[in-house]
Amino acid sequence: MDFFTLKYGRLSAVARGARGQKKKVALQPFTPFVISLTGSGELKTLKNYEIYENPVCLLGDNLLIGLYVNELLVRLLGRFDPMVRLFDSYKTLVIRLSNKQGFSEQLLRCFEIDLLTDLGYGIVFDHEVSTGAAILEQKLYKYSLEGGFVPAPDVTDSNTVFQGKYLLAIGQGDFSLTSTRMAAKKIVRSALKPLLGDKPLHSRKLFIKPASGNQ
Repeated sequence: MDFFTLKYGRLSAVARGARGQKKKVALQPFTPFVISLTGSGELKTLKNYEIYENPVCLLGDNLLIGLYVNELLVRLLGRFDPMVRLFDSYKTLVIRLSNKQGFSEQLLRCFEIDLLTDLGYGIVFDHEVSTGAAILEQKLYKYSLEGGFVPAPDVTDSNTVFQGKYLLAIGQGDFSLTSTRMAAKKIVRSALKPLLGDKPLHSRKLFIKPASGNQ
């Protein structure tokens, strides 16, 4: 299993003897542990663990968001690379999803932006990435893989061209408008795509609603 730890970042460990019912219940996602590990290689052995805070219970779409975020962390974080700020951001996200504090989509977008920033791929929402000129509300911009936006010559592709006012709103953490949330989703997906490669995320399949009459 994979752990996201405060001091050592992401690490992988084998939990030997964890098939007993008591331990099996305890070793669940979104549960805060204090752990001890053994082993000199990259794959550690889980020696001891204990819960230090109440397990977090995510339900419905918030559970799907949590599983999606966990898969992102497993795919994108290197082993033994401490990311204290991202650890705190992840903890805050899970707690807010559990307590239903705020719009789930807004919480997810903010975390994805934090993740990109900590990986070294932060997005600049208030200035043009090429010239440094301020983003203007009524102007159209195209997302650049350099981590920001450049003036858009036209609107032939609504998936990559965005109005400045939505970019400024994202940068300020204001997701009150549906158009802002849609823009943020497209931008973040574009930024994550080259990092994730061609291998699809399994958790995204969980968000697909079954057709009527299908399970």
